[in-house]
Formats: sequence, C-alpha cells, structure tokens
Amino acid sequence: LRMHHDEATEVYINGVLASQTTGYTTSYQTFSVAPAAAATLQTGANTLAVHCNQTGGGQYIDVGLSVRQ
Repeated sequence: LRMHHDEATEVYINGVLASQTTGYTTSYQTFSVAPAAAATLQTGANTLAVHCNQTGGGQYIDVGLSVRQ
C-alpha cells in the first residue's frame, strides 16, 4: 500500500484487514499488505475499504495499491 494519512488507519482488501497503522505520516509511505488480504486479490474488480480516525488538527488520507518489484 502507498498511503499518506492523518491519523490512525485500517485498510481492508476484499473484506480482509490488509494494514493497520497508528499516528500520522508527513509524506507518502509504503506499507506491507497482510498475506491473508493479498491472497484475496483477483483479476478484475476488488474492493478497497479505508477507515481513518482523526482526533485533532488537519485531516487527510490517500491510499492506493502499488506493486513492489
């Protein structure tokens, strides 16, 4: 996952928890995807669901999938 966020996050791929973070980032960072969530990826449509908990200050989140080579 490539993610830039303020504050704690949960990211799900096809209903399976892929990544969970605390705190915030000041730039885009790469996060590993849990093997169980990666196993659900399929050709065609997939569902990415994101929850971001904001407790103060600015607020933002941007999440995407990237391929690590």
